[in-house]
Amino acid sequence: MSRKDIVVIPHGRSERIIANAVKNALKLPIALFDPFKGEHDIAIGNILEVMEECGFKDERTLHKTLPGLGYSSKGNIRMKDLVIFPILDVDSYKKEKKSYLTGNLFRDCPFKDRIHPILNDTDLDSVLIDLGYPISTAGANKTATYHALFDPMMAMDYIAMSERLKTVPKNTNLHVFFDYCLSQRPEFQGKIKPPF
Repeated sequence: MSRKDIVVIPHGRSERIIANAVKNALKLPIALFDPFKGEHDIAIGNILEVMEECGFKDERTLHKTLPGLGYSSKGNIRMKDLVIFPILDVDSYKKEKKSYLTGNLFRDCPFKDRIHPILNDTDLDSVLIDLGYPISTAGANKTATYHALFDPMMAMDYIAMSERLKTVPKNTNLHVFFDYCLSQRPEFQGKIKPPF
């Protein structure tokens, strides 16, 4: 299996914490595309604008923005091993939810075939709280609870969390991100089926 470049576009700080925790636990080359450094949310309503203005105009521009990604100077597809996971909340974008989840929202994006939208409805906090995870929704406590939950997690913890997330498919597909990342580790190849 060839090395895949994984890019995560986090909704905000919580998703950024998760992406970094997965990167560390599974030792994967996950790049964060977070031009706001968690200070401002990327939402379904502004993701296309943010992507275009901040580096996703074309493969050459993205390579300049995230130079650690594999890039071929020749050929039609210069970043053939690229997989992009926007991890966003529905929030107030109920009407746009289906378009985002099906990928239709990205139909004019040059990376449309490499984008795998991850959705939390209504938001990540409520999904995790409903599943019994100890998440605070208050300011600095919220960040601390995400670090406390995700930073110590290892591969087997992500497998367990993925199974729990699959019990609420109408609320989230975050398990797709976890399963994909797990399937990239040699010890899980053939044991965890890649979701796509």
